[in-house]
Amino acid sequence: MAMAEADFAPVRFSTADLPARERIPIAREVFGRQMMGIDIEPLGDRPLQLDMTIRRLPALRVGTMSSPGVRLMRSPELIADDEDVFSFAMELGQTSNASSRDRDVTLGAGDAVLMHSMAPCVTTHRGSRFVAAVIPRTALAPLVANVDDRVMRSIPADNEALRLLPVYLRTVCGDMPMTSSGLALAVENHVLDLVALAVGATRDGTAQAKSRGLAAARLAVIKTDILANLGRRDLSIDLIADRHGLSARHIRRLLSAEDTSFSDFVLEQRLMRAYRMLSNPRHAKRSISAVAYECGFGDLSYFNRCFRRRFGASPREFRH
Repeated sequence: MAMAEADFAPVRFSTADLPARERIPIAREVFGRQMMGIDIEPLGDRPLQLDMTIRRLPALRVGTMSSPGVRLMRSPELIADDEDVFSFAMELGQTSNASSRDRDVTLGAGDAVLMHSMAPCVTTHRGSRFVAAVIPRTALAPLVANVDDRVMRSIPADNEALRLLPVYLRTVCGDMPMTSSGLALAVENHVLDLVALAVGATRDGTAQAKSRGLAAARLAVIKTDILANLGRRDLSIDLIADRHGLSARHIRRLLSAEDTSFSDFVLEQRLMRAYRMLSNPRHAKRSISAVAYECGFGDLSYFNRCFRRRFGASPREFRH
């Protein structure tokens, strides 16, 4: 049976939303043991502070987490006999330590580690933000050469797949709608591709990942950068290409896979930003020209023409 969109909706949890006395029990039972198969405890005497977003995909679980200090543990009683999965964790903040199978790994910002669920493990995060994925062996092993030999080895940050993965996972764990099980499966494959490349993909796995997951993640990063710079009048494909070490031709090819061009994508996003601003009462006192310029339009008459063509009314008519 096809899974519904609601099955892939992100689940968010913050200890700030709970009374202090209930934070540890709920974090441990609901988001630790039930959802991730781990135990959670604060470091030292400080109260538990934790923000998590978890999204379930057809076979994977992916998540982002931030905390000023937390210890995550998989004890023998939490190991399920029938659950042969790997945990992939990437440190984004300061430092963290992972211990399992008589091995200790220290991770700096941008580093990652692969762990196996069948072995007890402890990860200690200090002032950290990190992303994680829980991946069945049946999904990862065909893509990675000698996957068991990759367990508990530090994966350094100087790895394109690692640089792209956090941005892609933040997109996945955010509000991106999963309108079908097919879309959820595509996202899952992209995450698998990036993890496989980071850990050490086979020749076939590398070829597949570069054409599938790596391309999708590059496009997600490029779109995020464009959205962050919409207000710049000098925004151009060459500017974005230089920032990401890619050629303008490569970016055009990535965008053409979604039946759009750089200029069309930028124009649509600028118009949508103007639409939201003109719809928001907080911006009611701002002039039409101020809204246009803040959204990156340098010519007011051009903005008016584009807005009318897109929404069927002039900006002034739309506001009223």
